[in-house]
Amino acid sequence: MGPLPLCFLALLLVSFCRAEMSSKVGINYGQLGNNLPPAHHSVYLIKSHLKASRVKIYDTNPEILGTLKDTGIAVSIMLPNNLITPVSSNQSLADSW
Repeated sequence: MGPLPLCFLALLLVSFCRAEMSSKVGINYGQLGNNLPPAHHSVYLIKSHLKASRVKIYDTNPEILGTLKDTGIAVSIMLPNNLITPVSSNQSLADSW
């Protein structure tokens, strides 16, 4: 093995060692489907029945974001693939998104 693969292996090992392990449950909240429940009902189910403390959503749906506000649920909003390059290279676009 040359020096480059060893450096990569060491970097990979360090990144795994720094990874945070969590026992908290998270939910992927998708909106593709038929006959989906309203946002307030979904958030109620996520919090009370599933006891999830984290949610990943796939867009900035104002109804869902408003319903998640002040619930104590951590929210991650995914950036669409077609916006990754433009947003990563344009700070004003990132701020407005």
